[in-house]
Amino acid sequence: MRKKVFISIFLVFVNAFCFAHEHWIDLETFEPQVGQKIKVFVKSGHNFPKGELVLNKRFLKEIKLITPDKNTKSYELEQEKDARTTYIVFDTTGSYVLYFSVTRPPEDEEVYFGKSVVSIKERSDVISEVGSKLEIVSKQTNIQLNKKAVFQVLFDKKPIKTTVSVSIEGKKNFFVQTDKNGVFYLDIKHSGRYLLTTSYKKYGCSLTFFLRTQK
Repeated sequence: MRKKVFISIFLVFVNAFCFAHEHWIDLETFEPQVGQKIKVFVKSGHNFPKGELVLNKRFLKEIKLITPDKNTKSYELEQEKDARTTYIVFDTTGSYVLYFSVTRPPEDEEVYFGKSVVSIKERSDVISEVGSKLEIVSKQTNIQLNKKAVFQVLFDKKPIKTTVSVSIEGKKNFFVQTDKNGVFYLDIKHSGRYLLTTSYKKYGCSLTFFLRTQK
């Protein structure tokens, strides 16, 4: 009986942790050189881009990378003081998509999905759809400073109406509402790291990307 009560309390804690905090991908630099070994982080908390908590290996085991030629690679994540980490070498030009999923025990159901895009020696290309249950995708070929960017929120690959939180490095976060087609717009006025997050039913997701300073 005590074991069942403990498991129930544990599951409540896990659900609260997953949805009381956001989880996102960060890199030591979003502008790597070809062949450069880059440290990649999965962070959790509310003070983007600084992480406050760390997901245990029970909930997050690996991060995946989609290469410019559409191959997928998996990387195990180490556990450090303020993040889960690994190292990745970006060995060619083009756009890469990093993504992960957080699972909920004991069924190991995927309940939170994080994604990031890294473009090497190219523009900030379209952020590819990876097919997560809940996902934020770009609806244009590239994202540029001082222009409006169009995004869409999908649940089971279908558009939904929901609220999206927008955090920009060094700026105050704000919220936007999608329309009935799951579409929302952002005026891209600042360079640096961006974090978009949303939740729907029992699921959550994040998207990070980087805008270069115009020369």
